[in-house]
Order: sequence, then C-alpha cells, then structure tokens
Amino acid sequence: MPFLLPRRSTPASTVILVLLFCVALHFAWNECRFFLWSRTTTGVITSTHPRMHSLEIDYNFADADTFRQESDNVPPLWPIPPDQLVAIDYIPHTHASRIAGYPDKLWPILASAFLLAGILSVIADYRRIFAPRRSPFYK
Repeated sequence: MPFLLPRRSTPASTVILVLLFCVALHFAWNECRFFLWSRTTTGVITSTHPRMHSLEIDYNFADADTFRQESDNVPPLWPIPPDQLVAIDYIPHTHASRIAGYPDKLWPILASAFLLAGILSVIADYRRIFAPRRSPFYK
C-alpha cells in the first residue's frame, strides 16, 4: 500500500491530518453518545419547514420530568405520518435529540479512515527510519 502514503510526512500534512481527525472524532463522539445513552420515546410533530436540501421537523416529547420542544432535519421526501406521531431518540437531561432511524454514519467512518491513515503513516515512517542503510560503495 505504499501508493496511498507520501514518501515523507511533512509537518503541515501531519497537522492537517491531526486536525481533520479531531473534527471527525468530535462528530463521531456525538454519534457514539446516541449509540450508548439514547432512549426512544414518541414525539408529536408540531410543524414542518421545507429547506433547500432537507425538511426541518419541529416536535415535542416528554423527557423524564420535563417537556421538550426540539427540531431535526430529515431528507426532503421524508413521509410525514398522518397521526403526527414520530419516534424520537434522545439523550436524557441534555438538548440532544433526533428523529429515530436517521443515524449519521459519515463521521464515525471518517474518523476511522483518518485514524487508519495516521497509523499507516507512522508505520511507513518507522520502516523508513529503521530500514538498513545501504552504503553507496556496496553493490
């Protein structure tokens, strides 16, 4: 797989890779929070707002002891249920909620890809640093 990696890592490319990994890791952590701690409840759609590339859905639902009003964006052709009831994934005692069935898989995949690129880069640098040296006089 040497064609995937540069021959030499530069400080700028390393910094960019680390920054992209941190951004992807931040959003992947948000997705991981939903995977670990979310609960599912039923919410009531209060209004819908069509946007250019999505449909914004405002909904109400009951958390443990509070009543929350939040919104989420779904694909523009998302079918609105006739009874206005929708399943909601939420994390208790936070302002994190979303309509159930729309996990964001992009960020965990990107974070994994950046982590893999970083590991491969370290392996390539390690092999280059500790490779046996050839003398120019030896053939």
